[in-house]
Amino acid sequence: MKSMVENKKTNILAYIILTLGALLLIFLPIYLTLIGSFKTGADTIADFFSFPKSLFIKNYSDVFSSGFSGYFLNTVEITVFSVILILLIVPLGSYAIVRSKNSKLFKCIYIGCLLGLFVPFQVFMLPLTTVAAHLHAMNKIGLIFIYAALAIPQTMFLYIGYMKANLPMELEEAASIDGCGRLKTYIKVVFPLLKPINATIIILNALWIWNDFLLPFLILGGDNGNWTLTLFQYNYVAANQMNYGPMFALYISSIVPIIIVYILFQRHIIGGMVEGSIK
Repeated sequence: MKSMVENKKTNILAYIILTLGALLLIFLPIYLTLIGSFKTGADTIADFFSFPKSLFIKNYSDVFSSGFSGYFLNTVEITVFSVILILLIVPLGSYAIVRSKNSKLFKCIYIGCLLGLFVPFQVFMLPLTTVAAHLHAMNKIGLIFIYAALAIPQTMFLYIGYMKANLPMELEEAASIDGCGRLKTYIKVVFPLLKPINATIIILNALWIWNDFLLPFLILGGDNGNWTLTLFQYNYVAANQMNYGPMFALYISSIVPIIIVYILFQRHIIGGMVEGSIK
């Protein structure tokens, strides 16, 4: 009995330490960035950790006057259309694979798609760039289609796992008796049941696309009118290396929208990923 009490106290202490460590690692950088965005460069250099004596709003006005709104809209456009394309293509293909489990063709397609999980992006980024250049896809539309293609392996894996665990055949058989074809059954019956995993897919891919730097750098690096926020940050920081206030203001302006979206949908991420990983 005594050992059980001691183990319980040890576990509680461990949880407290881990929680405090996580909070320190997550919130301390955000706190320093936030207070730095309201300080002048001189104040930041003088005392990096101090709270600002007065709110220096000019940092944000400098950021927005540098074209932030245009790059923000580019990022929103690329993220939204990429996610929509993923939701149109991947669940439909996953459904076909799940309901054609005895087909060797669909098994080969499934295995081929999953192999993409084991290939690092750095391995094929140069061939991908070369192909995109030959197809005249070095633009926002090309980038959207590339994101949709790269999302297939992980997204399909989650969808197939979720469908196997949560889509009973009886519902589709009932729809078939009522006269629904395969496509109508998918639209009217199957897709509405995918709401939890759809929320998971939306947030996971939105976070990835919103924060991605390397792929936009390869595809859009030479077209500054179509830059995303990450490319804008990269070039803005290079031009303002010692001016910390505007840099921090840019970081805060860039991360706040996606943090709000994540907070609103994070419970769906956990549930959808757990259910999507179960056969």
